[in-house]
Amino acid sequence: HTAGPWHVGDEHGAEQLRPSIRILRDVTYVEGCRPTTYVIGEVTYPTTRGDTVGAEERRANARLIAAAPELLEALLKCRFDSLNMSLADLDFCRAAIAKATGEPA
Repeated sequence: HTAGPWHVGDEHGAEQLRPSIRILRDVTYVEGCRPTTYVIGEVTYPTTRGDTVGAEERRANARLIAAAPELLEALLKCRFDSLNMSLADLDFCRAAIAKATGEPA
């Protein structure tokens, strides 16, 4: 996956019938220069406008996606502190890691 951190960009397209929010990653290749911004993904609900139905859900989904690298990192750290976790919690963490990495649980 693309390394983090990722962040939520501004909402755009609200004047159209496809408002969306992009999930972005900024990378600085040369110190002192402006970063290059990569689009990681986009959350779109084609039947809504601006702050009408779906706008807050769209923002919440974008925040969750943007947090994915940090969430995966936290889960990977939990894997090594398994002595303080129940078996159910450990299985839950393993399943989430497998879902994020595409590897078997």
